[in-house]
Amino acid sequence: MLPNSKFKVALLASAGLALVATIGTTLAANINLNTGKPVEFGQGVAQATSCDHSILVTPNSSFDNSLNLFTVSSIALSDIAATCMGKNFVVKLYGDASQALNSSPLIVNLSGAPTDGNIFDGTNFTNDATVDVVVNNATLTRANINLEDSGADGATGMSSLSISGITSDGINPIPAQSVRRITLESQTSGYFQPIYGGSGGSPFNHSCPTGSIVKSIILEAQPSSGYGFYDYFALVCAPKTDIDNPGAPDEFVDWRFPYGYYGEVSSACPTGELAVGLNVGPGEYVSGMGIRCAPYPVGSPAENQNIISEGQSTLPSYCPAGSWMTGVYGRRGAGVDSIGALCTVSSLI
Repeated sequence: MLPNSKFKVALLASAGLALVATIGTTLAANINLNTGKPVEFGQGVAQATSCDHSILVTPNSSFDNSLNLFTVSSIALSDIAATCMGKNFVVKLYGDASQALNSSPLIVNLSGAPTDGNIFDGTNFTNDATVDVVVNNATLTRANINLEDSGADGATGMSSLSISGITSDGINPIPAQSVRRITLESQTSGYFQPIYGGSGGSPFNHSCPTGSIVKSIILEAQPSSGYGFYDYFALVCAPKTDIDNPGAPDEFVDWRFPYGYYGEVSSACPTGELAVGLNVGPGEYVSGMGIRCAPYPVGSPAENQNIISEGQSTLPSYCPAGSWMTGVYGRRGAGVDSIGALCTVSSLI
């Protein structure tokens, strides 16, 4: 056991937080740390959320030789009920001040259509076609989807996951001794299953910088000859404060060529609009793609900017009301195997 502190718990049952007023309800569980008594990381505390009466939250620390202090190394969430699938968990760490120590909140996206028994080993899910957990602003290191067994509170389902790479600003670790409180908030998720395309390749997820929303996508003009997949795909993200400027950077790096081998096409939102999802051409690979846009910040009505080839059908991967497309996820190898939109609630962008 690492020499840190004991938990004192205070539960705030406030289901109407302004944070998610536009999408779903929230019940925030606050773990109060360092309240004048020793703090012991590695000890789990059961917390209630709007989707589960008891989720075990376990923060862990490790010694950083370069800083000569203990830092937050990971946070584990376990005993997650099946009713939480399709939700987001938002995790924030606090010290004495009201501003969170992690400037970008840790967001855990749980699939709304998970595969029971799917395990993530740090690299791949055992069910290659399904990505059941996506983490933003940190790194998913382990996940186990269990929808059938009963948890400690008797609820059906006891999924678990572990997250590392928790930083204050995307680079610097958070000193364990600075943490006084951790909040866990659940809300309706903008996560979508990457069901459009094939099961090859490895899982990926890429997101715009904090404060930005997808403005356009760049796609190779046609699939790679003899393979059927698109070698090149990129996202262009626009700051929400300047939506008519495409903005740097192009968040999606190329996957095979620095430029589309067969040329490139772009599907971009018109002036005053940002992305709220994708239209995807299904097949063994992704057979085409187009963007779906809406006026910002109104969010409706949405319109399609379609670049799917004529004669191909499209399937929707759209964000729910009150959220925007801030990234994509799916599977990739030399090209795009499958893809879906990754969405974020407006108040968290």
